[in-house]
Amino acid sequence: MNARHKVPTCLSPTLCARKKKGHLANDADPLLLTLSLLSYMTGLTYELLRNPALFNVKQHFREMFKYFFAGLK
Repeated sequence: MNARHKVPTCLSPTLCARKKKGHLANDADPLLLTLSLLSYMTGLTYELLRNPALFNVKQHFREMFKYFFAGLK
């Protein structure tokens, strides 16, 4: 990876702590989780900007976030 595409690591400590508490699968890779979450959030932001009527962030975000993490247990 070059300097323009540095992977943000600020979420990795949080994800590591969640993993230790059993909130994430033992074999979950914190770096891949960080990249996945970044991609997920980027996609939500893109869709919200592209079509604000698609979903109500205040109403749906919490439930959408649960769906994202449900597959990680």
